[in-house]
Amino acid sequence: KLKDEGLDVDALFAKREKIIEQRRRAAESVNEDLVEQDVRLPGYLLPLEMRDRRAVEFLLVPTVGACIHTPPPPANQMVHVRYPQGIAVDGLYTPVWINGKLKAESSVQKVGYSDGQARVSVSYAMQPDAVEPY
Repeated sequence: KLKDEGLDVDALFAKREKIIEQRRRAAESVNEDLVEQDVRLPGYLLPLEMRDRRAVEFLLVPTVGACIHTPPPPANQMVHVRYPQGIAVDGLYTPVWINGKLKAESSVQKVGYSDGQARVSVSYAMQPDAVEPY
């Protein structure tokens, strides 16, 4: 019936796939003006690795509870942070500032939930000079 009305369903599905790919690239692409620059970024700390109640590896996410619910934020709105000296974490809603050189580094991180794990794509990385409470 759609064909009789002049609609090419296969062409529409092909366009849909192209749009999905364009959106995926846009969500993962980095801002080249920020790469290798010293920046100060605010966000929320989502621990990936803890030592002595201190987060030594975490995701900096843009909103409270990001990655806890689906879908996660776009990859280019998150930073994978390695901070060997660690920062004390009182809960999952800890706002922080990170200071340092921003790197374009795509990765997939495992985020733990109460009912399992999920893989989250991240476009940036940093080993900051400082992590401070917001």
